[in-house]
Amino acid sequence: MTKLYTYAAAALLLFASCKSASKAYHHGNYTEAVEIAVKKLQKDPGDGELKAVLKNAYQYAVKQHEEEIRNLSASNDFRRWERIYQQYQQLQNLYTNIHQSPAAAQAVKPTNYAEYLTTYKAKTADAYYEDGLSLLNKAVDREDFKQAYFAFRTALNYKPGDQGIIEKLEDAKDAATIHVMMIPMENYGGYLHTQNYQVRNFQNDLMRTIRNHMGNEFVNIFTEWDADRGNLQPDEVMSLRLGSFTIGRPYDENKVREVTKDVVVKETVFSKDSVIKEWAKVKAKITTTQRTLVSNADLYLHISDARNRTLWSETIRSEHRWTTTFATYTGDERALSESDKELLKKDGGTPPREETVMNDLLRKLHSDAAYRVRDFYRRDRLVQ
Repeated sequence: MTKLYTYAAAALLLFASCKSASKAYHHGNYTEAVEIAVKKLQKDPGDGELKAVLKNAYQYAVKQHEEEIRNLSASNDFRRWERIYQQYQQLQNLYTNIHQSPAAAQAVKPTNYAEYLTTYKAKTADAYYEDGLSLLNKAVDREDFKQAYFAFRTALNYKPGDQGIIEKLEDAKDAATIHVMMIPMENYGGYLHTQNYQVRNFQNDLMRTIRNHMGNEFVNIFTEWDADRGNLQPDEVMSLRLGSFTIGRPYDENKVREVTKDVVVKETVFSKDSVIKEWAKVKAKITTTQRTLVSNADLYLHISDARNRTLWSETIRSEHRWTTTFATYTGDERALSESDKELLKKDGGTPPREETVMNDLLRKLHSDAAYRVRDFYRRDRLVQ
C-alpha cells in the first residue's frame, strides 16, 4: 500500500509540473514555460508531454522576440540598437537555459545568438558614443556635460577598455565637475593652527570625509598643495575658520534645603512590656551643588566662486557640557534620609581634561560640517 501511494504521489507531481509549464504556455508566458519545462526535464528526461510544451513554447518565444526586433529596426531612435541587443540577449538566455538539460536540447535544438550579441553590442556602443559626441559639442553648461558623460559611460559598458571612449568620458567628466579647493585654517581662538595637532587632524579628517563620502561624483575637493602639484584651477574655494574656541571653567550652582525628622532621644525601660520613649525633632541643612563645565566652538564655512562671489556661508556651533551633582550638610546626621546619605557619598568629580573637551568639540564640528557641505553640493546647481 505504501509503494502504491508513493507511485501515485510521484505521478501527480509530474502531472502538476507538466500542467504548470502548460499553464504558462497557454497564458502566453513562453519564456517562463521554457524555464519550467527545462527544470522538470532535468528530473524526468523521458516526459514526452513536457518536451512538446517546451518545443512549442520556444518557437513562440523566438517569434515574439524576432517580431520585436523587426519593429525596433524600423525605428530611428539611436537606442534601438540597445533594445535589439537586449532582445538577442533574452534569446541567448533561452539557448543557454535549454542546454542545461540534454533532453531539452535534443527536443528543441535552440539557436545560438552569440554572433548577434557581438554585432549589436558594438552597434550599441557606437550609438552611445555618437550621442555623447553630439551632446559634448552642443554643451553649454555642466548639466549638458553630465549627459554627455553618462552617454560615454554607457558606451564604455558595451565596449570596455576602448581608449577613444575613455578619453571622451574623462573630458566630459572634467567639464561637468565642480573643482573645489579647500584652503587651510590659519588660526583659531588664539591658538596657532600649525602648533596644534588636533586642529591639523581635524582639517585632514574633514577633507577625507567630504572627499570620500560626497555623494556627488561631479564634485572634486582638493587642497592648495594638490592644486600646485597638479596645476589645478578651482571653480570654487572653500575656506574654514575656527572662531571662538572656549574651554570653560567649572561653575557651581547651589541649592539649600532643610530637613527634619522626629527621633527617639531617650528611652526608659521599666519592664519588658513597659518602655517609655521620649521624642525630639532634629534638623540638618543640606547644600546640593551642581557643578557644570560648558565649552564651545564655532566653525565658519565659506564657499566662493572664481570671482570671489559668495555662494554659501554657514556658521556651525558645537558644545561640550560636563556636569556632576554632590552635596554637603550641617546639623544632625539623624535628620538625613537614605537618599540624602547616598548623595552625600558623591564628591565633586574630576572635570575632563582640556584635550578631551577639544576632541569632543572638534568631533561634533566635523560631523556637522561634513553633512552640511555634502548637502550643499547635493543640490542641483547649474554653474554656467
